[in-house]
Amino acid sequence: MLGYLVLTPIALFILLTSCIYLGRRWRAKLLAKETGLPEIPHLGQARPDNQKIRGTAVVCGGSIAGLLAARICHNHFERVVIVETEPWLADNEARATQAWTQKRYRTRVLQYRSLQAQQVISLLAYRSLFPKFDEEAEASGVHIAAADIKWCIWGRFAHPPYEEYPAGLPQTCFTSRQGLETLLRRLVLDKTQYPNIDYVVGTVTDYQADATDTARLRNVLVRTDGGNTSIDADLVIDCTGASHTGVKMLKRAGYGYTDVYPEGKVSLDDLRVQYDPKITYCTLELNVSPDLAKRLPIPGGFANHPGIIAAISDARMDSKTMYSLGIDGTNRFHLCTGGWGLPDLPRTLEGIKEFARSMKLMTPLPDWFYQMLDMLDADEQVKDTMNTSYIRIPPACYYPYHLAVNLPLNWIALGDSIMRINPVLGQGITKSIYGIITLNNVLRTLSPSSVQEKYTASLPNDFSKNFFELQEPKIEGLWSTTRLFDYAFKTTVPVPGESLELGSWPRWYMRKVQYIAFTDKYVSSILWHGRMFLSPGIDVLHPKVIMKVLWSLVTNPGAP
Repeated sequence: MLGYLVLTPIALFILLTSCIYLGRRWRAKLLAKETGLPEIPHLGQARPDNQKIRGTAVVCGGSIAGLLAARICHNHFERVVIVETEPWLADNEARATQAWTQKRYRTRVLQYRSLQAQQVISLLAYRSLFPKFDEEAEASGVHIAAADIKWCIWGRFAHPPYEEYPAGLPQTCFTSRQGLETLLRRLVLDKTQYPNIDYVVGTVTDYQADATDTARLRNVLVRTDGGNTSIDADLVIDCTGASHTGVKMLKRAGYGYTDVYPEGKVSLDDLRVQYDPKITYCTLELNVSPDLAKRLPIPGGFANHPGIIAAISDARMDSKTMYSLGIDGTNRFHLCTGGWGLPDLPRTLEGIKEFARSMKLMTPLPDWFYQMLDMLDADEQVKDTMNTSYIRIPPACYYPYHLAVNLPLNWIALGDSIMRINPVLGQGITKSIYGIITLNNVLRTLSPSSVQEKYTASLPNDFSKNFFELQEPKIEGLWSTTRLFDYAFKTTVPVPGESLELGSWPRWYMRKVQYIAFTDKYVSSILWHGRMFLSPGIDVLHPKVIMKVLWSLVTNPGAP
């Protein structure tokens, strides 16, 4: 009997230790699978020139996703070609250090002059890709600061885990879409750093299969001002964005169909998933004088805190959002209103004050925010130099290419070309980062011995399949979480066959977690790391968090 009494605690200790060990191993595996964080240090590592893939990678589209994809391909291919439709993007103006002085704007990017948020994972990727990123960001007036955008949930401010980082909270970029894209274009198209990247002004009109191996694309047809041309392609990357031009050209080339469909696989005609959150948002771009910037009553001062406020209502009560973030340049910031199913949004500072007061929150927005609006509205220079960007977001859509049949083995898609999601949570750039992490990971696995002189063997037969299967668990979470978030609003038009009731339990659980996070540093830290894409989604289901939710139900049953 004494032996059993001794062995039982030992057995329990071994069992508990094993569970903890296995749990940590599982979490590490999910972190790599869902975020790709362990792969980020490899993003800037290039093959030796004598081991690069003999051939050309063609990137269709020269926006942010296309620029980053081209930078990755420069690590691995002898030649990279970016094909971009808008002619002015080939000019120096599109690479200016002061992007806000541009006289021309992107015609194919709705959010070019709109508010944009980024996470820590984005800056980690930029720094790995570009050794001089911080230096060039400073030259462009892009602010790099602690990743605290001042989330204000239901009127109460979240608490980033400053105490966990004695050397400073991890950083991110505070800039406009215009400023970020201009900076990345200047970096990527720097021939002294990336000599293998060429830039072609034109429109990709069609793909052509290889005559001797139809499983591969061989050419990309391009229409230019000088006429039609054909570019040999060993890898084709669709970065044409929300137009989803790539899927249309695949259909014309005869891909995406088969006589017999394996279980779970569909044709390109049946691939798209779509719903409409009916989101609108309006961004005011404000320029303030140095004197006014110093006097604005922003806690800690505007110069030190480009994250001003990011307020969002409880979906059960309201559908409004309010954001304000510093952007590239000196004393410039965005002030943005938005929401679900709203008939109109204010385009003046006075209108924004009324909008803010109409938000139904647990706690009213702080007095300093209204004082700031009053000071801005009283300044004629601010109002005279203000720019407005009003956007009605198209329906969200997703092409889960990992379910498609008969795709070219050397064709992939990333960024908005594969998925367009609700921009309210600021995850669009991260989607592209996940795409390039996946691309680099797949290319990195190709050993020099697998890269042959003939283009027909330059990429393995499972290249496209591997890419889409590795990308799926990273971006699927963005699609599912934003979709279920949008389903909280009655004006959302769901995916055909789905109901707005879908996700009600996860929404209930996350409301409880958020409420606990207002006063619990442990839970608050989990939410912050999740929002910055520094942790896997499973963290919110940690037994400790679940127990806190259950305890809250007992001690505070009336909480949200």
